[in-house]
Amino acid sequence: MASKELAHWLKERKELIMVKWIRAVRKASPGTDALLSTRELGSRHLEALYDAFVSALETGDYSDLEAILEQLVRDRLKREYNLREVLVIALELKKTCWEELVKEFPSIQALEYLQAADELFNFMTIKMANTFTEESFAFIKKLNKSLEQKVRERTQELQRAKEELERIDKAKSDFIRIAAHELRTPLTLIQGYVGMLATEELPDKERIRPILQGLNKGIKRLESIIRDLIDVSYIDAEVLTLSLQPVSLPQIFQSLLVEFQPALQTRRLNLSISGLENLPLVEGDPQRLKQVFYNLLSNAIKYTPNGGSITVTGELLRGEQDFVHIIVKDTGIGIPPDKLERIFDKFYRVEDFRLHSTSKTDFKGAGPGLGLTIAKGIVEAHGGKIWAESPGYDEERCPGSSFHVLLPIKAQPRKAEYIQQIKLPVKAVIFDLDGVIVDTAPYHFQAWQKALAEFGLEMSEEQFRSTFGMRNQEILRTLFGTKLSSEQIEEIGRRKEAIYRELVYKHLTPMPGLLRLIQELKARRFRIAVATSTPKANASLILRALKLEHELAALVTEEDVEEGKPDPEIFLKAAEKCLASPENCIVIEDSPAGIKAAKAAGMKAIALTTTRPAEELGEADLVVENLAMLTPEILESLLEVGKQ
Repeated sequence: MASKELAHWLKERKELIMVKWIRAVRKASPGTDALLSTRELGSRHLEALYDAFVSALETGDYSDLEAILEQLVRDRLKREYNLREVLVIALELKKTCWEELVKEFPSIQALEYLQAADELFNFMTIKMANTFTEESFAFIKKLNKSLEQKVRERTQELQRAKEELERIDKAKSDFIRIAAHELRTPLTLIQGYVGMLATEELPDKERIRPILQGLNKGIKRLESIIRDLIDVSYIDAEVLTLSLQPVSLPQIFQSLLVEFQPALQTRRLNLSISGLENLPLVEGDPQRLKQVFYNLLSNAIKYTPNGGSITVTGELLRGEQDFVHIIVKDTGIGIPPDKLERIFDKFYRVEDFRLHSTSKTDFKGAGPGLGLTIAKGIVEAHGGKIWAESPGYDEERCPGSSFHVLLPIKAQPRKAEYIQQIKLPVKAVIFDLDGVIVDTAPYHFQAWQKALAEFGLEMSEEQFRSTFGMRNQEILRTLFGTKLSSEQIEEIGRRKEAIYRELVYKHLTPMPGLLRLIQELKARRFRIAVATSTPKANASLILRALKLEHELAALVTEEDVEEGKPDPEIFLKAAEKCLASPENCIVIEDSPAGIKAAKAAGMKAIALTTTRPAEELGEADLVVENLAMLTPEILESLLEVGKQ
């Protein structure tokens, strides 16, 4: 009865209660709702809510009230109301009703009316809270789904961008590798022809001498660029080979000081070195470490104006692992702070390269932009770290820059891939030298003929062919038996090798396909070795002239073994130095004795018909005409034969 009486009273007092209620709601409302008039705010569901509330009191049917509440909550959510600002609608209605009831009725009767409506007020509060929660959850779910879709789309875009960058970087690395090796072979030919012209007795030789000197200068510059390109390709492929041994850093810098002295004098630069004399030896590759500091000093010279100074200092840092810390500091134009990391990227230059010369030592001379990339790759291959510091870039004030190199006393390559190469089965390709890397047979024959003629002896072409691949003493014993004493054999051998070195140096060219094959094998993580009956002096001369000395994991010559081919000792030693088991090694040979030695060592053998016909090389697993016919895929397939 109280509910119906209250409903009747609320109908009569509707206008008064609505005005007070809406004012209270507007005061608590955010944004534009606070600026709306009472009539405008009332039209936004509040009048309908009041009528539905009264009807529910009168009839006990909450369905209309429930629908109005849901609609009102959704409307407020769209306008970013929080839960308190939504619930205040019901709370303010209850408060306004109570204030008007106590004005007109005694307190006990007013309380009785309010208690009759209390259940309905509670329903409104709970319904509004539940609807708010459900709608918020649905909105969040929808928003989350939208965000997930956007995240998926952005992730896909990023993945596509990443793949495109990787493709571009791979294309760049492939270009570097291919370009370097395609340029290398014709450059070797050019170098050989220029060398021949320099030694020939030509008419008007004095006039062409400056031309030849200019050609040699250009050849050396191009050789340097090609070596840099090849080194970068090795660093990218993580196959940079280090020949570790104790290294004296003071000796490296003294050597570099002599090398850079002409440029320092021309540019009036002062280079001082201090603090290195007390440093311990470090474990490293001396040639590679010299390359690092050559690049850093060259960089300092190029970006320091005439009359400036360069200082090299060093210190020993002791800890769980001891390091040497080398600093190369200059008074040059400096480096922008945001470029301090990028300068180690391939081909990166701080300025437009078109504004500079291409000199290695002229002020702001531009190079290919690979020196710091190579330095970083070599230092990290040793397990060290390199970084640059500079206050900034200013060609007027010249704030300078400093390059820091941390090298462990005991080299510890940090790259997991490098360490894995040691742990996983290592694959190696062992090349013979004569007839495989270079075609030196004609020069060996000429050298034998000249050397033997000096002692009144002769060698036929057939005798040469039948003994080719043996060591000198074995050849002389086979051909002349006891006619020669040990002293004579040693003397003839020395003379022959001296003549051979003179001949081969003038005409040295790599076998077709060699340089390309070595590069591709290293990219597939094959280790490269040379095992030859040639004396070490000759082998080193040839490998140095072909710029192959840094490509090798091992070099084994006649001085390193007791027995020559066909004994397997020489190939087993090469495999041991490569840390490879015999079954994972392939030997490339051109002589029957070499093929026999390879098979006796338990290795696969590939024969080249460069010096012998195929029928004499039948024991080989594969016979080809030249190296250009071989690919890493062929060699990998050959290793798998018999393993299944």
